[in-house]
Amino acid sequence: MKARISSIANLLAKRIVFDRNIGIDDTVFVASVGRSGSTFLANVINHDNSFRVLFEPFRHDMVDEARDFVYPFYIRPDSTNSGYYSSAQKIISGRVRSKWANQENRCVFPKARLIKEIRANFFLKWLQNNFPAMKVVLLLRHPCAVADSWTSAGFGDGRLGRERLLENQQFVADTDGTLINEYVKAETAFERLIFFWCFSYHVPFQQCDYNDAHLVFYENLILDPENELRELFRFLGSDYPEAEILDSLSNPSSTTRKGKSDFDRKVLRADEWRDRCSKEQSARADEIMKLFGMDTLWCPISSMPNTEAAKGLFGSRSSAE
Repeated sequence: MKARISSIANLLAKRIVFDRNIGIDDTVFVASVGRSGSTFLANVINHDNSFRVLFEPFRHDMVDEARDFVYPFYIRPDSTNSGYYSSAQKIISGRVRSKWANQENRCVFPKARLIKEIRANFFLKWLQNNFPAMKVVLLLRHPCAVADSWTSAGFGDGRLGRERLLENQQFVADTDGTLINEYVKAETAFERLIFFWCFSYHVPFQQCDYNDAHLVFYENLILDPENELRELFRFLGSDYPEAEILDSLSNPSSTTRKGKSDFDRKVLRADEWRDRCSKEQSARADEIMKLFGMDTLWCPISSMPNTEAAKGLFGSRSSAE
C-alpha cells in the first residue's frame, strides 16, 4: 500500500506542483553537457525529495518557453534582450507546465527548485547576471568519456552543433580565431565532439568568475564522493546528509542506458572510456584540450581531476569583451 501511494504521488507530481512561493534564492541550477552524470547528481542533491525538479527546461523543441533557445545557443553576458529574459524568467521561476520538464519531478509541495540543464553552458554567465541569487553548479566529466557516451547514445557526429555555433556571429567574434580555425578543420566525429565539449566549458570558464559557480567533477563524485559532496552541500548551504545519500549513490539515473547490475559493476571505473578510445584518439583529445588550456584538468594516468587547474581557468575574459 505504501509503495502504491508513493507511485500515485509521483505520477501526480508530474502534473501538479505548487512552487510559486519558491524564490530564485532557493533555486539550484545544475549545468553540464549531455552524458556527464547531471541527472545522477540532481538525484543526489534531491535525496530527500524536497525539490521541484525541472528536467532540461531549455530544450527548445519540447518546452514552449524555450523555443528561442535553439541549442547550442550563445548569448553575451551583458545582453539586454527582453524576449530572452522574459522566457528565461518564466523557466527559472518555475512557470513551466511541460511534460518534458516535469518528467523527473516527484514532489507536489516542494521547498526548493532544482533545474537540471545540459544546454545552458553557452549562456550560463548571462543567466547568472540576470538571476544572481540562483545557486549554479557546474558539472564536468572527462571529454573522452562524454564523447564516447554521446557516440554510444546516438547523439550525432557533431556537425550540427558546429554549424550552429559558427553561424552565430557573436560567438565567432568573441572567440579566439585560432580555436575557430582548428574547429573548422576537425574532420572526424570524435574531433568535432571533443571541440564541442571544450567550447561548452571554455565559454563559462572565460566569462564566469570562480565564485559564480561551484565546480563538481563526475570522477570525484564517483571515486571520492564524501569530499566532493561535503563541499557541494556546503555551497548549497546545507549539512551533508551522509546516511541519506548512500542510496542515491548506488542507484543509476533514469537517463543511464544500463541496468542496475551493469551500473554497479562499471560506474566505479571513471576511465572506462579508455577501453573504447584508441591511443590516437586519446592523444588527439589532449592536443585539442591543450588549445583551450584544459590539458591539465585530468591526470593522464589515473583520470582523477585537477581541481586547482580548473579554478585557474575562471575569469579569463575574451578579447572581444
